[in-house]
Amino acid sequence: MIVILLFGRGRIPALQYSINSNLSVNGPNNIAVSQRGSILMCEDGGSDPKRLVVLTQSGNTFPSAENRIALDEGDLTLIDAIYPGTKENFGDSA
Repeated sequence: MIVILLFGRGRIPALQYSINSNLSVNGPNNIAVSQRGSILMCEDGGSDPKRLVVLTQSGNTFPSAENRIALDEGDLTLIDAIYPGTKENFGDSA
């Protein structure tokens, strides 16, 4: 079981969630709390696939969206021809 604590002002825990599912989350770096109380976690850095994972109040997790697009050098060259500057500003290496 993994416990996530979200801290409010003064470093006092404001919310506590326990993860009960087998879906592992690899270092999410963008975390938000929905209006319904679920936690949305974005895995984008070194994780594969890049995805948005939801942690419900009951402790269950599920992938909400995944990006499995694999771009190679030729794809980036074509995209850059249509949208100049894309290739030089592309964060992942192809």
